Amino acid sequence: MKVNGRNYKTVWYENGTVKMIDQHLLPFKFAVFSSRDYKATSAAIKSMKVRGAGAIGAAAGFAMAQAFRQAPKSGESKFFAFAEKARREIRATRPTAVDLFYAVDLVFSTAAAQADLA
Repeated sequence: MKVNGRNYKTVWYENGTVKMIDQHLLPFKFAVFSSRDYKATSAAIKSMKVRGAGAIGAAAGFAMAQAFRQAPKSGESKFFAFAEKARREIRATRPTAVDLFYAVDLVFSTAAAQADLA
């Protein structure tokens, strides 16, 4: 989307923060919503600040990445327990969103595989 000569993605990840065009405000106002943790990103998905299958999937994948960044680093069991809880919470935001499930599970399995290699 181009606004005032600048191109915007619908959803993007920047330094641990998920940013998205707030769909609630369109077409009368343009604003970017920023969420610094997976719970805020999940709430944005649930409240439909982000809309469209692809955008929802991207936001959900980014939320899962945020959860891994937020997970406690002291002990593998706590780390994965936190990540699994976040995974369930994110998936529950839109119970019929196939792109959301795909993105969350892809990020989860990729991060888990990387943790196994460490």
